[in-house]
Amino acid sequence: MSLMGMDVGTTGCKAVAFDADGNALAKAYREYQFLNPEPGFYELDPEVVWSHFTDCVREVNA
Repeated sequence: MSLMGMDVGTTGCKAVAFDADGNALAKAYREYQFLNPEPGFYELDPEVVWSHFTDCVREVNA
């Protein structure tokens, strides 16, 4: 049995797979840029975040 943890943050996302004893088996990280459409406004492109998220899952599962 293994478990996968995901962290989707402001500047990137990461995935780590662990075995039943808590040892890391595989990990992946993808960084993305936030958008600044005008002063004081910060956004993430949800399509980019989702793409990077799925890339991390695929890499860890491989």
